[in-house]
Amino acid sequence: MTPHISFYILSPQKQLIAFVCQLIATALNKSQAAVMVVAAANQLRTLDEQLWSFCDTAFIPHQIILESAALTRQTILARVILTDNVALVGDFNGVVINLTATPLGSCGASRLLEVVGSEPEQVASGREKYRYYQRELAQQSAVNNSEISVFRL
Repeated sequence: MTPHISFYILSPQKQLIAFVCQLIATALNKSQAAVMVVAAANQLRTLDEQLWSFCDTAFIPHQIILESAALTRQTILARVILTDNVALVGDFNGVVINLTATPLGSCGASRLLEVVGSEPEQVASGREKYRYYQRELAQQSAVNNSEISVFRL
């Protein structure tokens, strides 16, 4: 089943990683669900650093898991998982934040949050992902009441 999908389209003034940290904090505050962030390896390092120093008085506990086997083998100690392995989202039933240029086709998430930066290539991939999800929802409309929301920030 396709999850509820939200697109966050960032203005040039918004910093992508800072916004993702705030989005993670909001998701954790609003729900008991775990959060998985799927991003490129270079973004994972930056996001990892930012989550530890996100706020002057707090941090967001998280784990980096890169292999599918590690997800079942390791003890998950934090509600936030960072990964560059899109295959991990298939069986994940929490909130997924996708920072990759690729739509997440087989996603077991309860919510899918797509963050689109302001760079031209990010906007182009955001458009492609939106069209992909729109087609997926149209094919499943008889059995699914999911929708796509768009927020411009």
